[in-house]
Formats: sequence, C-alpha cells, structure tokens
Amino acid sequence: MTMDRPQEHNMLPRDALRCLWMDAGVVDFKLCDRFFQCDECPFEARLRSQAAEAGEKNGRSVRQTSNGNENFKEYFEKQVDSLLDPFNNLDLPGDRMYSSNHTWFQWSREEFIVGIDHCATRLLGPISTVVLPEPPMKTLASSPCAWVVQQDGAIALQTALAGTITAINEKAKEKPSLVTNTPYTLGWIFKMRPENCSVDCLLSVENAQAFFHRQSATLRHEIIHHFAELSVNVGSTLPDGGRHLQSVQDMLGGRTYFSIIAPLFASHPA
Repeated sequence: MTMDRPQEHNMLPRDALRCLWMDAGVVDFKLCDRFFQCDECPFEARLRSQAAEAGEKNGRSVRQTSNGNENFKEYFEKQVDSLLDPFNNLDLPGDRMYSSNHTWFQWSREEFIVGIDHCATRLLGPISTVVLPEPPMKTLASSPCAWVVQQDGAIALQTALAGTITAINEKAKEKPSLVTNTPYTLGWIFKMRPENCSVDCLLSVENAQAFFHRQSATLRHEIIHHFAELSVNVGSTLPDGGRHLQSVQDMLGGRTYFSIIAPLFASHPA
C-alpha cells in the first residue's frame, strides 16, 4: 500500500505583495496594499513611530558628561562633521555612474549592477535587514524596488532607471553588513536590464562629487538646526546607569534623525 504525499497549498494569492516587515521577520503576516509606497502606509508609520519612541525614551534618561551646553554643542558639531566626512572626502569608483539618491550603476554584460554608495551607508549605520524583490521584476523609474531596514525604520531604495530586475544579491540578504562594509563590491543590491539605453538621469563621478558636496552643506545645516530646537539642558554625569551618547542619531533621537535622512534616498533632480 502506498500513501500519496500531502498536497502543498500556497496560502498567499499568486499576485500578493508581501510587506517588507514580514520579510524582515518583524511581523508574522502582512500583505502590502500600496505597491510598496511605504511613505504613505499607516502601518509603516506606526512601526517607525514605535521604534523611534523607544529610542527617544532611552535618550531622555541619559546624562551627559560636559562642562556646559556650549561644550556639548561643540561636541555635537564635531560628531556631525565626522558623520558627513564621506561627503567631503569622496573616493567614488570611476567605473560606474551615480544617482542623486545615493545609488550607483555599473554596466556589466548588457545590464547594470546596482548598489548604494558609501555616503548612504554612513548615514544609515548598521543595517539589520535587506529586503529584495523576487526577479524577474519590472520596475519604473523612481519607484521603490528594495529596502534596507535599520533601527529606526525602513528606507526604500528607488532606481533611477526603468527596466527589469534580473538578479538579487542573496549574500547581502543573508548578511546585511556586506552592504555597510563593502558597498561597491560584495554589498551590491541587485542587477537590472534597463528599458532603454538613455542614462541622462545618472551622474558622472565628477558631477556626483559636486552634488554630494552641496548636499553635505545643506544636510549639516539641517541637522544642527534640529539640534538647536531640542534646547538640550546638559548637566553633569551622575552614577545612575546612564550611557554616553556618541552618535548624531542618538543625540537627535531616532525619529528626528530618520526624518532628516530618509528624503535623501528619494529620486530627485541633481
């Protein structure tokens, strides 16, 4: 007597879009009903808000070592300059082109290899999850096609070109630190075949360097402006179990920091 193997059933509709937070393991089940327009999703906003509130709650309990507000302001500005150092000391590989939203495109065998630049990885900090599409997938210019998740939310990566995503970097999906540590080599994101041969929307190395220099000055001004609005009252460190804040993200609070850097990853004219 032989027994038939039980038939496998797929619980998801064939055209269902899995929420990126489901792929990241944050929620057990959630389908996307907004075609990955995460910035307009109330579920995404709530998760991001919860993460930011938790981070800022920890931040409010921290006591800083300082001789006063002026010294702390100087310390903060030094941390900002350190954060933005990659924008001002650019060493962009010359064998590829760049987009204003910090993605790069390297031509190889009739398709582009796509990743994010080192300025982007510096702003993001440690990446916990990389959510990638299932190829082949057609994508429109300026549409989200992959996501990187860090402690305060998910950043949608938009491709500047229309085309078809033909392959993804499974190693980066398994080990997100590759994107942070080796963004131009092992940390590539996906490969795509462009819809046409026009690359007018992409930047040469020289134009990308000029654009990132201008962006750095604007970003520095915005970060320091938000810091001034916090009206931080800094006292002496007490033996109460507080921790020393070292990063700009910690000092601004997760919600504020994320609101500043997220727009940099949207496609816009250079």
